[in-house]
Amino acid sequence: MATSPEDVLDRLESQLKLDVTPLRVAITPVPDDEDQQTPKLGSVARWLNKMEAEGAADWDGIVWVDDALGTDVHDWAHQYHKPILLEKPAPEEGLTEGHVVAVQVFINSEDRDRTS
Repeated sequence: MATSPEDVLDRLESQLKLDVTPLRVAITPVPDDEDQQTPKLGSVARWLNKMEAEGAADWDGIVWVDDALGTDVHDWAHQYHKPILLEKPAPEEGLTEGHVVAVQVFINSEDRDRTS
């Protein structure tokens, strides 16, 4: 799933050589989201719940790369029923080769940990 600008996502997806096109999540904040440490958590959680309710949740894991991941997203990820990889690039460094490798390893893993 992705929430970043299209050009960044296109380059990342190209580097990862994915067999499928990842789902892209529209971020639609609501007033309750303002108190969260992770600004996108509410939008992402609502989107995932909606997709599951519609029977469109055919993914086997979630990769979330964001420079604004707080402890709330880690707590949420530990409660989620599918494996989740959380990668937090430093804003001054951006996405590094190490992040891309971590995503590749997670995607290619047969037995993913619940969260990272």
